Amino acid sequence: MRKINSNGYAGRVILVGLSLIVLGLVLRAMRKRSILPMPLLVVYAPLAIGSVVLLGFGVLLGVELWQDKRLNRYYLGRKRTRIVLENGQYECQSCGYRDTRNMENACPACGAKFVSE
Repeated sequence: MRKINSNGYAGRVILVGLSLIVLGLVLRAMRKRSILPMPLLVVYAPLAIGSVVLLGFGVLLGVELWQDKRLNRYYLGRKRTRIVLENGQYECQSCGYRDTRNMENACPACGAKFVSE
């Protein structure tokens, strides 16, 4: 799943959703006080669209945060291991150094001691 807030646009989407809800509430108040006569669709459309945007985006952010938590827990448990690469070398899970050899007990770059698998 692609990261939702990787570009930092979550705040802008939330601002748009809140702005639409506030706009709908202002139009509703103006219609109730007979300041500006308008059809009901014009009043309730921004409320509905803003609510859907906030609800949908909130669900997507919740899923992303849950996924990030699971991935972090997974990699924290394997931080002191190395993974096999296709060229016969190993990669340190702690720092990502790719020139680790099979016979080494620690990463030459970060010094993480490897536990036996």
